[in-house]
Amino acid sequence: RHQRRMGMKDDLSIVPRQSVARKSVGPGAQAGQSQPLKSALARKSQAPGFRGQPQEQKETGKVAFLRAKSRALCDNWRFNVLTTVLTFYALFGDDFRLAVTHKQMDILFNILTIFSCCIFTFEIVVSSLGQDEYFLGFFFMLDAGSTATLILD
Repeated sequence: RHQRRMGMKDDLSIVPRQSVARKSVGPGAQAGQSQPLKSALARKSQAPGFRGQPQEQKETGKVAFLRAKSRALCDNWRFNVLTTVLTFYALFGDDFRLAVTHKQMDILFNILTIFSCCIFTFEIVVSSLGQDEYFLGFFFMLDAGSTATLILD
């Protein structure tokens, strides 16, 4: 009585229902499966994305080549070192320029800042192509915002 009040079912209600569909008895039929159910399962298992598998689109030609090169560049240690050094320059370069150098050196720092902006923009494009789920993600927005504020220097 307490189980019924709490919404629990009796043990008798767990008995599985019998299928009403006719069972096929042909040479290719499996025992216990009806023909409509078997053909529906066959169609569904051949469909792309069955069982939660993502549909993979085959890339051909220039797009596949560009993505492969972008992935390789994202994983290249030399490119990562370059962007790390330019990040330190972007953080501390202008303060160093104001504290230590003369006015004649400003053109050099302006050229380095423009070079940094170009490399960071290139990095955003390459990462968007080469890394999954980067485009319009958190790190994309962070990189785009920091590159945009570097223009103000």
